[in-house]
Amino acid sequence: MAGSGDALDAFGEAARRSTRRRAVAAVGAGLALAFVTTFLGLMLSGAGHGWTSPFFFSMPLVVLYPAAFLLATGRCAFTRPSGVALVGLGLILDLALAVMTVGESEYFFRMMEQDGAPEVASAWVLLWLVWQAAAFVAAVRGDDHSA
Repeated sequence: MAGSGDALDAFGEAARRSTRRRAVAAVGAGLALAFVTTFLGLMLSGAGHGWTSPFFFSMPLVVLYPAAFLLATGRCAFTRPSGVALVGLGLILDLALAVMTVGESEYFFRMMEQDGAPEVASAWVLLWLVWQAAAFVAAVRGDDHSA
């Protein structure tokens, strides 16, 4: 019977390593996307003469992306309440982004007339929504420590 206990211990250790690897991958992917999104936001700001809101809204993504991705793995305690909180925060930030964009609309439309700006702005908006999608998955999926 000692052999079966050893096999279970080995299986449990492999599952823990897999969970750690998944968590590290989620955080790493979140940080990478946060830095890409921040860089695009910096490009859009045009040294203060473009659409500056994305740059400022990209700053918290260094925390929000890894948190949302980690929660979306479903391997964290309080996944559903944390996911719901992130979805709520995303809605508040979306509203604030819209208000700030309207406030700088003259710069926004001038920037959109430049070559490449619509594509960069579209890429930034898409990346901005990715962390919110991951938070939504976490909120819907809930606490699932068995996966």
